[in-house]
Amino acid sequence: MESKTTTVSRNLGILIWCLVSLVAFFVVLFNSTEADRNVAANTLWLGGLVALIALPLGALTAWAAIGRNWTSRLLLISCVGLLAVPLFSHVSAWDSALGRLGWLPATQGEVLTPILSGWPAGVWIHAVAATPQVAIIFLLGFATGRRVYEEQALLETSRMSVFWHVTFPRLAPIGLLAATWILIICSREIAVTDIFRIGTLAEQVYLGFSLGQFNSIQGNWTADQIANAQSLGPFVSVALIGWISITASWFFSRLTSLEFESNQWRPLQNSGSSSSIIKTIAAFLMLVILVAIPIGNLIYRASFFVTSIDGKPTPSFSLDQFGNSIARVFSQFPTEFYWSTIIALVSTTLIIVAVVFLTWAARRSNIWQIIFIVLLTLSCAIPGPMFGSWISKAFTATSNPGVAWLYDRTIFAPVLTTCFFCWPIAGLIIWFVFRKTSVDALESARLEGASSLNQLFRIAIPSHHLSIAGAWLITFALCFGELSATQMVLPPGMDTVPRLTLGLLHAGVDEMTAALTIVTVCGIILISLTGWLLVRLNHWQDQRK
Repeated sequence: MESKTTTVSRNLGILIWCLVSLVAFFVVLFNSTEADRNVAANTLWLGGLVALIALPLGALTAWAAIGRNWTSRLLLISCVGLLAVPLFSHVSAWDSALGRLGWLPATQGEVLTPILSGWPAGVWIHAVAATPQVAIIFLLGFATGRRVYEEQALLETSRMSVFWHVTFPRLAPIGLLAATWILIICSREIAVTDIFRIGTLAEQVYLGFSLGQFNSIQGNWTADQIANAQSLGPFVSVALIGWISITASWFFSRLTSLEFESNQWRPLQNSGSSSSIIKTIAAFLMLVILVAIPIGNLIYRASFFVTSIDGKPTPSFSLDQFGNSIARVFSQFPTEFYWSTIIALVSTTLIIVAVVFLTWAARRSNIWQIIFIVLLTLSCAIPGPMFGSWISKAFTATSNPGVAWLYDRTIFAPVLTTCFFCWPIAGLIIWFVFRKTSVDALESARLEGASSLNQLFRIAIPSHHLSIAGAWLITFALCFGELSATQMVLPPGMDTVPRLTLGLLHAGVDEMTAALTIVTVCGIILISLTGWLLVRLNHWQDQRK
């Protein structure tokens, strides 16, 4: 059994690394250009402000989801379903009420005056979108590792004392992992920053690319922001990516070590009637914030229309208008749904095939495990627009007609960028799935002369085929909503649902944008929840054996 001293020393080592890396990063920061410093500062400020909101909300959500009442279970299901919902959908959900053309400004007669915009809107939407992801990370922390120290301490002292002296130090690395993940999201996504004009790393790369590639300026950027985008150098960008990658690698290693140390994944237990009542209230509150308000905003906006009463424009709402808006989505945008589906199908299949072989090799070899973690963290850390711009420059740097045809006439570039951007989640799922493969069965097969590939195809895949199918569905939902990387490399004449929605959001959320978001979100949630149920079903079957 791991000693308490070893656990404390590990946590202390992570804390020292964070402090040292932060000092090193700021040394690099102050020796860079002003444009680089502005971009890095915006990225860190956004990540920090989002973390201040998302971490407590995520921890509260995770705690409230541990329970046997219907609100807790519904909250857990909602968090799983929201994991794959793309960021632009969150923008649409909140902007449909509070932004330009939102139903709240319309009821006040100020349809073009947003109630929430700029940095406050960007921080809040990022925080709400990150809360389910933070909650899942904390739930993993609650469910893994040995909790013998908490159980022993509860016999001698109060629950609050146990939390501060035992539970909190054990979960601190999980909180740091969640904060790092928030910073990664803020540095690699463009949906929020592009709409609300926040000059983060990903947004400045995208803006600079757009100025040079399309000669268009979206969102009324200021002259200083445009100058920063055009003069952005790689120095601080590389430093930021390197720091995030190394730190995320450490945190990922710590999280997996917790899983390895566990004798089993213990079911999360509810406690006490008073605690149950508080959890029910907290779960209901988080369901309102994460689900009821955003979905209600979209439904209300899709039902909105203006009619003339006594010659005066009057806002009205009706279910007929809602039904017409939903029907028009399928009649007006079939091409966008077709291309999004095709790109997601091909990308998801390639990702699952590659991930199965990579994670299986990583499970059996320390070298491949290092390769897996490095690739994982690099894929998480590199912003989508930066990778998309690299792919675009690589294809346009040559005059070869075959390369030009591949780039301009096929889905090769969008599939390549989607695979790079979306494979980490599939990699983590398959990694943990393969960790549960019976060691005795593998050892028996090895003694009988079965090669590693034979063990994979005859034991691992048949034992976890439902989980692999579930991972395919979850990855498909992520690939369908991918925007940041594919936005840069879509061929002429090819449009997808994410890029269409982002373009519509620049003009404000009207009834068609709200209806398009509803259809997209419902499809993604249904697919991702089906995948999660398949993973859970495979887990239940393993427990019965």
